[in-house]
Amino acid sequence: MASEVFKAITHGGGEPRLCHYRAAGTKVDLIADVGHRLILAEARSGGTVAARFFQTGMRTLGEALEKTGLTVERRLVCGGDLHQQRGGAEVVPWNRMLERTWS
Repeated sequence: MASEVFKAITHGGGEPRLCHYRAAGTKVDLIADVGHRLILAEARSGGTVAARFFQTGMRTLGEALEKTGLTVERRLVCGGDLHQQRGGAEVVPWNRMLERTWS
């Protein structure tokens, strides 16, 4: 996921500001700093979206960042076909993830 987002940003002429986060049992697969907001993204290979997918570092870190006044967007990229809002995150099928703005 991270390499595809990196390529999409650079091919679009942008300067990618991407990282991941791991500390004290909290992990986020991808963080995209787009200046006025942060996009926190988790990747899941399964096609079925389970409730446990939303009890992740994306939620924990997102809540902590929002308390500081930052705007946070959460995305769950998964193997399914259904695009939806669920669990405080946007669920994006992997084959449509580059239709979303990452920069």
